Amino acid sequence: MSDTVLSLAEAQRFAEAAFARHRPGTAFALKPLKLAEKLQQAIPFRATASGEALVVKVWAPGEAERAARQAERQATLAPLMAEGAFRVPGVAFFDAELCVMGMEFVPGDSWRDVWQRGGDLGLLHRAGAWTRALHAQSIRPHKFRPAGHISWLERLMREVEVGDRFIHDFNAFCATADALIATKPQVRALPATRAVTHRDLHLDNLIGTDQTLWGVDFENDREDEPLRDVFSLGLDAMVYAPAGTDPHAIWAALRAGYGDTTTAEPARHFLQRGFALGNWARTPQKPSRRQERVLQAAHWILAQGDTLL
Repeated sequence: MSDTVLSLAEAQRFAEAAFARHRPGTAFALKPLKLAEKLQQAIPFRATASGEALVVKVWAPGEAERAARQAERQATLAPLMAEGAFRVPGVAFFDAELCVMGMEFVPGDSWRDVWQRGGDLGLLHRAGAWTRALHAQSIRPHKFRPAGHISWLERLMREVEVGDRFIHDFNAFCATADALIATKPQVRALPATRAVTHRDLHLDNLIGTDQTLWGVDFENDREDEPLRDVFSLGLDAMVYAPAGTDPHAIWAALRAGYGDTTTAEPARHFLQRGFALGNWARTPQKPSRRQERVLQAAHWILAQGDTLL
């Protein structure tokens, strides 16, 4: 069995061992926060004892480096976003040997669940505002550089040509990528920004109440395109939107909530197309139902002449 996944029973044993070390003498009751019938890379629990409640995340032993990165990044961000409406839970302890992190318990529901139930665009506005608060810790002006995005697209196409990668409808992908690459002279050096981003941000990583919105599952500590996080939220909102939701309204709510007044419009449009091409390229040959919906959303985004981000 791979050491990069673990069962619910294994995760509970690791969690109990961590509590014996870090909260000796206190009996915590553990309840899984998600269904974990299959083996998982990480499993979260709610842990309760008299007068204390925590969330405990347990990683498989083979995910030790990832666990350490997440714990370190969250411990860095939590004091910076410890007050106000947009916050990050504090880290109570991290056991590197057991790959267990205890963190502040935060009330509320997953923003994805709430969005799916009601399609309230106000949730997306707040999600955009939380993302802006995260980026505010490190954001700086930056002249837009499309070269890295273009090199990545060109590498993808070479990999398909030599048989190392599969991309659905490859000829159409190439035509779309080439059209984007051709815009390089028009977007290079336009006003933009850089920041240390989440880089895996989706609505399930936001937990909220009417007063406070919390973000979780941090790992990245490097600068990137800040609008990548906004794009990830918008794509996730499209995939899980209630039937009949206008996609343009989704993007308008996120854009208004995020409030980027620096990045030039052509650079935004370049990024939204580049990110959508990335989702297209990552779609496996036999996609799941969710992956099919992601691909459909990416195609819709690429068909838009207006700037969504």
